Amino acid sequence: MKGFQNVKVVNMIAGEDLRGDVYEALIVENDSGVAKVIKGAATGTALVIGVLAEEPRTDVTTDGLTVPVALIGAGGIGLMKAGGTITAGEIVISYGGTTPGRVEGLAAIGNLADDGYAFGIALETAADGDIFPVLWQVVTGPHGA
Repeated sequence: MKGFQNVKVVNMIAGEDLRGDVYEALIVENDSGVAKVIKGAATGTALVIGVLAEEPRTDVTTDGLTVPVALIGAGGIGLMKAGGTITAGEIVISYGGTTPGRVEGLAAIGNLADDGYAFGIALETAADGDIFPVLWQVVTGPHGA
């Protein structure tokens, strides 16, 4: 897990083919009573739990196989894939664009939407598609009435 520091990694069942999606954000879906990880939706309220920690096998689909997931809630420094320009020091949130699994930055915690949350703080500036380090610290926005 090159680039990860003090991060907890667990194996979880993939609910879709995750080849080529290393360092992209993952959420949990219910697949007939079994929790499986899929790329985080570009929109929606699903909680991102972690990132795909390393590139899985490329010769077969990962759907239904176990994959390594680095857990955001455990803290540490993890790698993530940018969905747009992110500036070092910005808080990191789920990407609102069309590429599931990528993340974007916000200049301030006060910019979080009601009931929104951030994963942590960008430690380097990144452009769309770049892999960059994030100090993982979950922060929630204001709670709506």
